[in-house]
Amino acid sequence: WPTQLRNKWLAVSLFVGWLLCYEVFSPWAAPSFTAWIIVGYFVFAFAIDACFQGAAFCKWVCPIGQFHFVLSMLSPFEVKALKKSTCDSCTTQDCIRGNEVSRGCELELLIPTKQGNLDCTFCLDCMRACPHDNIALAPTFPGTDLLEDDFRSSVGSLNRSDYTALMMVVVFGAFANASGMIAPVNKAIDEVSLWIGASSPALVTALFILLCTFIVPSVLLYGAKTLSRTSNHIAWSIVPLGVAMWSAHLLFHFFTSYTSIVPVTVRALSSLGLTNAPKQLWAIPDSPTWLLQGELFLLVIGFLASIAICTGLTNTLKERLPWFFLNALLLVVGVWILLQPPYICDR
Repeated sequence: WPTQLRNKWLAVSLFVGWLLCYEVFSPWAAPSFTAWIIVGYFVFAFAIDACFQGAAFCKWVCPIGQFHFVLSMLSPFEVKALKKSTCDSCTTQDCIRGNEVSRGCELELLIPTKQGNLDCTFCLDCMRACPHDNIALAPTFPGTDLLEDDFRSSVGSLNRSDYTALMMVVVFGAFANASGMIAPVNKAIDEVSLWIGASSPALVTALFILLCTFIVPSVLLYGAKTLSRTSNHIAWSIVPLGVAMWSAHLLFHFFTSYTSIVPVTVRALSSLGLTNAPKQLWAIPDSPTWLLQGELFLLVIGFLASIAICTGLTNTLKERLPWFFLNALLLVVGVWILLQPPYICDR
């Protein structure tokens, strides 16, 4: 993989590009468009892996993988060495070099210096290659990885700007993606589009996503870092709140639409001539009464976890206050989003 591309900037661009595509072109409303995206994704992945050694696509390109890399820092499990002394006495380093049993880690994570789950796909090739049976998928307390910033194999430090940018677009992307599905935001986008004379809301929607995922977050993180005089590592304390927002949003979709498997199946059978489709095929079920409370509960838990991690990474109140304010701001925005009525597409 080219040296110039051995960073997360391409992946950051692709992740923001996907959020733009999702909101501007609405692939969720176009099955054929979605199908071609999936086909293109796998063709792109196979092409890169056919031309370059190692897991270049997973590590440096795949926007889905980058999303999970950031969220996996709250995982209750971690691939790690059981005994450091065993690694210290190892001379072959099969965990990364591979052997006749397994190819070893293609993401270039040397187990003795590996920390946390960042850039790890849980493929367990390292565990199979280890001749000492010294690697395991071990339990760990969620979020502790965010408190550590020792040297990380292949990553170095969380102070890297490309990794910070990746974290930023994933966290703020949760709020941008959720806000794009509520009525007030869509109404505002339509009004602004009409005001500037745009033929469609596509341009304003794209600007809104860019503002929410990159421009405004960059200003907020830079301001908090400048005021607190801390490193980029402290910015990672907002990850739990971002994960909570993604969880609340996606669980809302799950619990309000899991019954769609029935009309989808009926329509598929009908198109094959195996059954007759009823006149009323689709219906939007009412949200469970406990769903909103559950979403708000997740958001508060994420906020408290972010505050706790920020406290553990800082020493003084002056260092903490800007990050406390940023977390509180995100909490308020998240609560506001969850309390709004959803946007009902007329297509």
